[in-house]
Amino acid sequence: MQSLEFNKRVTLQQVRTGTGHNRTDETIKELTVWANVQELSMSLKLSTASVGMSADRIVHLWRHEFEGGAYNRVIISGIVYRIESIGASVNDQFVKLIVVRG
Repeated sequence: MQSLEFNKRVTLQQVRTGTGHNRTDETIKELTVWANVQELSMSLKLSTASVGMSADRIVHLWRHEFEGGAYNRVIISGIVYRIESIGASVNDQFVKLIVVRG
């Protein structure tokens, strides 16, 4: 089994996008947790692009922390990323997020 080193503090956010003239986003829920943040390899970037997805980083974190809310954004080092895909990580205790900047 691959081990994960949780190397960064990230903030998970559940954000509701505003509509109409005002268009302000509203943060409904927020949680700061430890995570394993990785850069994407070139082969993974190419394979995600071939299926019409974009990706900038991979984030591994504890499943029980992530499933505590309907999170759709991650803040890493002050930069906001949108969660593009949620999948299985190294085992059932972790979740892997593919995120895109913006």
